[in-house]
Amino acid sequence: MSRGGLFLAAAMLLGGLWSPALTVTAAVPPPAVGEVTPATGPTSGGQAVTIHGANFQSGAGVDFGSAFISATYVDSGTLRITTPPSPSGAEGLIGVTVTNPDSQAGSQPSRYAYLQGVYTLDGFGGIHPDGGSSAQSGGGYWQNWRIARSAVLLPDGSGGYQLDGYGGIHPVGAAPAVSSAYFGWDIARDIVLLPTASALSPQAATSCKAARASPPPSA
Repeated sequence: MSRGGLFLAAAMLLGGLWSPALTVTAAVPPPAVGEVTPATGPTSGGQAVTIHGANFQSGAGVDFGSAFISATYVDSGTLRITTPPSPSGAEGLIGVTVTNPDSQAGSQPSRYAYLQGVYTLDGFGGIHPDGGSSAQSGGGYWQNWRIARSAVLLPDGSGGYQLDGYGGIHPVGAAPAVSSAYFGWDIARDIVLLPTASALSPQAATSCKAARASPPPSA
């Protein structure tokens, strides 16, 4: 074989052995939005809020309802923001979207509730709006009979539930009626909502504590 043929064969052999390696770049996952704490605040805004999740990047921005705001990056699972005012100055639920600098985004609906204030429950069942809250209709009222025990609001502030001492649950405002335990004696003391509660699916639950009345006599 000629010298030129040897050089050609060597080049072909080496070329096959030295094929360039392929470089594989792992896909960067999009941000995932989890809990927002605290999950409620005033319609005027200005509340410090922490957004929990995963895959956040430094420089991420936040769509808080219809308002785009900057965020303080803490780590890949934590962002901090200051809430803007409610879009219409009204109570209601808003969604949260986090967008990373690489344009990937993650969102969750109904993560934060704008509320105008609080309510006071008196012993007879009267529900009194405080701090600019809208008046709520409905509920039970037992004049001269102090059996109202607890009340809870739906996350969007559209209504809630009132608990009497015997376990009866009474809808307030726009809250739909729900079934309830009825104990027949005064032992019910508290009512709570699951974190996923909404006006369409309230998922109310009662909690019983120490009785203040004797149980009914046995037959």
